[in-house]
Amino acid sequence: MNCRIGITIAVTAAVMITAGCGKKKGPTRPEEARSLAEEGWKLFAQEDFTGALAKFDEALELLAEHPDANHGRGWTLAYLGDFNEARFALVMAKDLDGDNPDVWAGGAFVFSALNNQDDVVYWAEGALFWNEEAYGSDHEWSFSKRPSITHLHLRWVLAKAHLARGSYAQCAQQLDILESGVQHSLDPQSLLADLLRLYSQFPSPF
Repeated sequence: MNCRIGITIAVTAAVMITAGCGKKKGPTRPEEARSLAEEGWKLFAQEDFTGALAKFDEALELLAEHPDANHGRGWTLAYLGDFNEARFALVMAKDLDGDNPDVWAGGAFVFSALNNQDDVVYWAEGALFWNEEAYGSDHEWSFSKRPSITHLHLRWVLAKAHLARGSYAQCAQQLDILESGVQHSLDPQSLLADLLRLYSQFPSPF
């Protein structure tokens, strides 16, 4: 090889390496997805659910298995009234982040809207279980993104599901928590009346 050509190649390579080292690396796909999910939750807090959904969808285009984006998409779709799609998003979020009580609670509310009582019980009890695992038995669940939604709202849909399934003792047990000091009958008509009376205090979030 001609000596001059060899020197030129070496110098060019050195310049390229130096230039490459000087460049800042851009955010990775997981980092971009996380940032978009955070923007989505901010819009969710402002009740801009259409905008929030767009951000969660952008995040999922980058990383389809991003747990928080699936979680946010599920809650947001529920607020937009699309409970079927919300269900799929929350199931994905649960599979990716199975110890997050917020995900489980979202599923319980969505399945309640879909009148799938068996799944309401499964998801609501999961939310209460993982909340206790994370924070201890003295800590009552509330939705981290909207703290006005609490374990009492969750227990109301759980009580309703137990009543629909004919599990009257379990329904009364939840009502005892919702309304401490009140004697709740196991008669189904009485339980239904109590649920209806309490609905205005603990309505579904959606």
